[in-house]
Amino acid sequence: MKNKLKGIYQSGLCGSYLVEGFVLLMMSMTVQTVASGQSTADFRQSTIDIESVRPLAHALDRVQELLRSPINYEEVPYENDRDFSERSTAGLKSRVVLRGGQISANIEPAGGDPYLAVQTVLAVYTSAQLPGAYDVVKNEGSIDVIPTQVLGANGSMRNVTPVMSRPVAFPYAERSVLDTLQLIVDSVSQVSGVRVLLLSTPFHYSPSPETDKVTLGATGEEARVVIANLVAKLAPMSYRLLYDPGQKTYYLSLISVPASLPNAAASRPSTTRHGAGAANPFFIKDKK
Repeated sequence: MKNKLKGIYQSGLCGSYLVEGFVLLMMSMTVQTVASGQSTADFRQSTIDIESVRPLAHALDRVQELLRSPINYEEVPYENDRDFSERSTAGLKSRVVLRGGQISANIEPAGGDPYLAVQTVLAVYTSAQLPGAYDVVKNEGSIDVIPTQVLGANGSMRNVTPVMSRPVAFPYAERSVLDTLQLIVDSVSQVSGVRVLLLSTPFHYSPSPETDKVTLGATGEEARVVIANLVAKLAPMSYRLLYDPGQKTYYLSLISVPASLPNAAASRPSTTRHGAGAANPFFIKDKK
């Protein structure tokens, strides 16, 4: 018996605005999830159906939620306007919106192989001719989805070097969790020559990132390995490195990995919006 989990995500990194000398990143998200109230463990297969401006990112979120295994993802650095468009709203600065698309994939639920599940999702994404090309790397306890090619400005596919594969180095010392994470972000930004900013971290995990300390250093390891070393000292987490082609900037977020199966209450249909409906310039109407 199949458990069909449908998610319609319309989300994206919106334009940045200069406010009193600081850049404020505006993000909007419209999420609609429809699921059975029964436990995922009761089914042999689940269907992930995603329509989004970032279908791969959101599909990987669902796989991570279902299989409770960390899945890290770095987005391709979009540069061809076939992969995005610029939209304007009266009185506001224009913003870049990714082309996006829809993917649907069947995966094994809890107890399944995260690597095979991610390979399945990526195969569907590729066959749908959606932007970019990716590889899947299996680590001990986590999966990395890394960019390999992007549609160049000249209309041809070109190879890309993942930002998170860049080597970083900083002294071994005790620092706060947030200071350590910021140091990693600053280091990879400097080494890669690509602007990378820290966007968000989980709200609920221990230790507290503002006050608790971790001892960590790096001697030329890849940035994704250094982040894995940091996360190993904390709670189960994964990262998302999403690209804003309008700002030519990567934004890094850490995401908590669920420790248990979604329960019936968590699976109830829900809709979350930011702002006051259509009055919000970043509001995107759900498809009927």
